[in-house]
Amino acid sequence: MGHLAELTSHQIPLAVRSPYTNAWSSTAGNGTLNTNGVIFWPGPALGWEGIVTVDGISYEYLGVGSQSLPKLPNLKPAVPLSVSYDSQYSNFTFSAGPVELTARFLSPVLPQDLCRTSIPLSYLETSFRSTDGQPHNVQLYSDVNAAWISYESNKTINWNLYEGSRAVNGSGNATADSSTVYSW
Repeated sequence: MGHLAELTSHQIPLAVRSPYTNAWSSTAGNGTLNTNGVIFWPGPALGWEGIVTVDGISYEYLGVGSQSLPKLPNLKPAVPLSVSYDSQYSNFTFSAGPVELTARFLSPVLPQDLCRTSIPLSYLETSFRSTDGQPHNVQLYSDVNAAWISYESNKTINWNLYEGSRAVNGSGNATADSSTVYSW
């Protein structure tokens, strides 16, 4: 009977706010956040990528987007270390070269805080720490694909890319050390 628990896969909540925002990660087949990808409950894939670059080497910790690309020499999978979750947070810890990366997914459901519970958003908080006591150049990247806003995969979705309030749309340099770049 104890072996049954080892064979059971778990569905771990990532962004769960409503029937329309319902993203999960599965541990089926000993899968992790960066091998099974993100799914819309109960199963269609959602594109959600997370990459951390440490001293010029990139590590995929969230999603499986790199699996559909030709092998990239400076992109490796981050090594999963631990997973924990409760009613609000799902926490994933990875080794990415000389840093330990933690990805925390928050879907606030607090009966005593109706204001926070009513916000229709979920959050991804990513942090890192050096494991060798040395300073490192660390950059974080995260994005989602159009499956989050349309189930019709045959439709074209146009995205605009911004750095601050300036549209860059691939034509500008959005790689400054302190840049925050987002789509709209």
